[in-house]
Amino acid sequence: MRAFESRLKFMAKILLKLQKQELNRTLIDRYASHLEGETHASSEFAFNFLKNHQFIAKVNTDRRSPYKITQEGLKFLEGIKLLLTKKE
Repeated sequence: MRAFESRLKFMAKILLKLQKQELNRTLIDRYASHLEGETHASSEFAFNFLKNHQFIAKVNTDRRSPYKITQEGLKFLEGIKLLLTKKE
């Protein structure tokens, strides 16, 4: 369960960052690499999970277009916050 909570916290940090500003894939990876204890593999997993579940989306169709948090992503972020506050 600890690994699951760790991944949720990591995804929440990415979503919070995207809530503040839109970032392209490279900048998301750089931000994630600076978080303590996170690897490139965990960054890839989190990014793909968020993208595949439509919690993040490209702003437009350009190749290096930035990503933003979607309405579904905001709901997911609120759910993570609720889940993690109940655990503490």
